[in-house]
This record gives sequence, C-alpha cells and structure tokens, in this order.
Amino acid sequence: MKRCTYWQKKLRIWDWTVALRICAEKELEMGGAAEISISEQSGVAYISILDPKYFPVGAIKQDMEVALVHELVHLRFFPDVRFKLEEVIANNLMEQAVERTAQALVELRRKGDDRDILKEDEVAC
Repeated sequence: MKRCTYWQKKLRIWDWTVALRICAEKELEMGGAAEISISEQSGVAYISILDPKYFPVGAIKQDMEVALVHELVHLRFFPDVRFKLEEVIANNLMEQAVERTAQALVELRRKGDDRDILKEDEVAC
C-alpha cells in the first residue's frame, strides 16, 4: 500500500481514495493483469491486480508496480477522457499511452532518478 500512496503523490491524485486488492484471474472482468473501477460520486477508485501465482506460465513476467501505476494513470486522466473512450481506436491508443507512461515512471523510480524514492525495505503495493 505504501507504493500506492507514493504513486498517488507523484501523480497528484491524493484526493482519491484508492482501494487496492490482489486477486485471482477469475475475479478480473477484463482478463488483464489489472483493472480499475471508479466511483466518481464517492471519490473512490478500486484497483484489482492479478496475483502473480495466476499469471500465465511462459508469458512476459508480470510487474505489479507497473500494473498499479497503469491503473493510477487512468485515474489521473479520468475526468478528461471518460466519455471519449467509447470508440475502440481511442481506447487502444489511450491504453498504449498509459502503459508506456506507467513503464517509464516505474523505470525512473527504480533507477534512482526520483528524489522521493521509498526505502528498499518498504513492501511494494
């Protein structure tokens, strides 16, 4: 949960309450590595991340931090894009941009290029 708080601060989405859970593959509606459900009225975002033990054998290794940041970036842009994602092409382009942004942010933190790095002994997610 500390990593989630860290990324909320970095992405400036601290006004949202984020409920984070690790789950089985059957609990994810979209069938991906993670998903987000946003309740605008209550100001709560529910993020579910696939437990690594359910990740397909032989697939690209799951990075739970990238999955978390990916969903938080969706939350960051939520007010601006919620009605524009109806078209498949727009959704695919947004997913690509969000994934690349999430990967880049996590890579910067891991390389030490971020001044607010969590201590090594802090547990991710």
